[in-house]
Amino acid sequence: TRGPGSTRSARPSSSATSRRRTRRRPVGSVASGWVWGSSTGSRSGSPGRPATSPIASRRGRDLARCGRARLSLPGGDDFGSRPIDLHLAGLEALGARFTVADDHLDAVADDGLRGADITLGFPSVGATENIIMAATLAKGTTTLDNAAREPEIVDLCRFLLGMGAQIEGIGSPVVTVHGVPAGDLHGTTHRVVADRVEVATYLAAVGLAGGEITVYEARAEHMEVVLRKLRAMGLSVESVPGGLRAAGPDRVRSTDVATLPYPGVATDYKP
Repeated sequence: TRGPGSTRSARPSSSATSRRRTRRRPVGSVASGWVWGSSTGSRSGSPGRPATSPIASRRGRDLARCGRARLSLPGGDDFGSRPIDLHLAGLEALGARFTVADDHLDAVADDGLRGADITLGFPSVGATENIIMAATLAKGTTTLDNAAREPEIVDLCRFLLGMGAQIEGIGSPVVTVHGVPAGDLHGTTHRVVADRVEVATYLAAVGLAGGEITVYEARAEHMEVVLRKLRAMGLSVESVPGGLRAAGPDRVRSTDVATLPYPGVATDYKP
């Protein structure tokens, strides 16, 4: 971003019938060959609560497709540990069984996954993604209560709908997934929503450096609270055709910010 009096534009990257109903339970208390997942970084936490990484969010999909999956215990980051207990408990509710070894988790669902009523103890984005993808290929219907509502969750569900999945309640705290046979899914074309964290980073940079910026494909409705905070700090932010335009003040003002699940201010905005 250039200094005062200059204008830059940016484009953020785009971030893919039997029925068994079980008694609703809070979550937070894994047939043919292994599917492997690994990660880097130092391990933190205990085997029961290892730190998570994005790859953990894809094991439910692999487990539903293959019946078995193996996940290397993932590493943490400077934000601290990110437990995957919500992931594990959600998949267990769908019929998976987990065993913990020194450096990995084995997940088995020899009879396949089956629909269940699941309530998340916290609206975890990764656990919501994991459970929705697993439930897409599970037998029967899965109801996920207290699901995360982030734009990325909505985008994932729309992508799955385009592939032939059956999902209801998209964007609400209660998502219902009717499992379909793997053969019913098919390819599709999908444009991923713009990365709102990247958008906020560009806008904050203008607040520090001055000048103006236009961020194309940014969607104000995905980041209303953080935009209010940026305006409170003195930035001018407005929607324009195709994105957002912002101008930095002579001097930013201080304000109070608290992070909360969506639609609140995400922790990932903080750096």
